[in-house]
Amino acid sequence: MLFAYRFTDFVCVDKLHILFHVTLSDRAFLLYIRQMADDLKTIVAVDLGTKSGIAWSTGDDIETTAFDFSKVRQMGAGMRPLMLRQELLTLFERLSPIDQVVFENVERHSATYAAQIFGELRGCLMSVCEEMDIPYRGLSVTRIKKHVTGSGICKKDVTREAIAKLWPHIPVSDLTEDEVDALSILKCALDKVI
Repeated sequence: MLFAYRFTDFVCVDKLHILFHVTLSDRAFLLYIRQMADDLKTIVAVDLGTKSGIAWSTGDDIETTAFDFSKVRQMGAGMRPLMLRQELLTLFERLSPIDQVVFENVERHSATYAAQIFGELRGCLMSVCEEMDIPYRGLSVTRIKKHVTGSGICKKDVTREAIAKLWPHIPVSDLTEDEVDALSILKCALDKVI
């Protein structure tokens, strides 16, 4: 005697807030739904500094913005991280839910003051991510440049040209260096560079 069993899977796609009931014979549909959910993930890339660049991707949409904290120095030493925190909270709330934040992890600085500023800003970014329960990770400068341009020690204009070739629909010439760097970090995140 031959018995036929039908097993079912329940799939919840977080971005769409839909519960699908599909049979195992509908594997193609299940894979399509999972791929669709992956395509809707929001990934944010951050180039930290006194002038910060941020790029994010949701599906095929890629956007950038820049923050300039260079004038903040006259307000007081603690204002730079406070202003970055406020900008990040506002942006992350608007982009929510965010699946991942990737930032450029600068491991060597030419000056002590620059290292102190970067440490403050990195700590601020990490605390916002922890507070909002967003996974985050850092990538080294060399790894980012090598992935985008093929050379880990290239100049800024080479990175700009490489990004312009990767995403010809983005007006790279109108973007700041920090936004271009954020796009480089985003490219690594989208390609799942570790």
